[in-house]
Amino acid sequence: MISHHDTRGRLYPIALNQLFTGIYIMEMCLLGLFLLVRDEHQRSSCKFQAAVMIIVTGVTVTFQILLNRAFAPLLQFLSLVSADQCRESGDVESTTHLEEPEHDEKIIEHYYAHTEHRMYCEGTFQNEALRVKRPVVWIPKDTIGISDSELYQTKMSYPDISISNENASMKSNGDLEVGRNPPEF
Repeated sequence: MISHHDTRGRLYPIALNQLFTGIYIMEMCLLGLFLLVRDEHQRSSCKFQAAVMIIVTGVTVTFQILLNRAFAPLLQFLSLVSADQCRESGDVESTTHLEEPEHDEKIIEHYYAHTEHRMYCEGTFQNEALRVKRPVVWIPKDTIGISDSELYQTKMSYPDISISNENASMKSNGDLEVGRNPPEF
C-alpha cells in the first residue's frame, strides 16, 4: 500500500544539507573558542588550532559543493545508467519471446533471471501510483440485497472501480461475519 507521506527520498538531500549547517556552526564555535583562548600574557595561544579550523571549514564547504553538484542531477532526473542497463541487458521486448521452460536447469535459471529483470525494468521508472495494484472496495453482503444493488450500480456507473461483497456478510442484527481475507489479498 502506498503511504501518503512517501517523499521518494527527496528529503534526504535536505537533511544532509541541514547536517552540514550543524557542522558549520560547530566549526565556527570551535574557531571562536580557539581565538578566545589567551595565555598569562594575554596573547592568543591557539593560533595554530584556529588556522586549522579555518582550513577544515574551507574543506567542508568545498566537499558540500562537490557533493551537491555530483548528486543534483540524480535528484531531478531518471538515472540514465539504470535506464540504459534495462535497455541493453534484456528489456521488455527482448525477453517477452521466452516461453516457460520445461526441464533443463540452466534454461530455467536463464528464464527466471530474464523474467525478474523484465519485471524490474517494466515498472522501475514509473510513478508508484501507476505500478500499484488497484484496491478493491469490499462491502458486506446483507440479507435485504442492498449490497448487491450497490455492486451493480457501482459497476455500471464506474467501471474502473473494483467492488466486491464476497466472503463478508452482515447479519440481520448488524454483526459482521468475515469468511476469509479481502479479495485483493
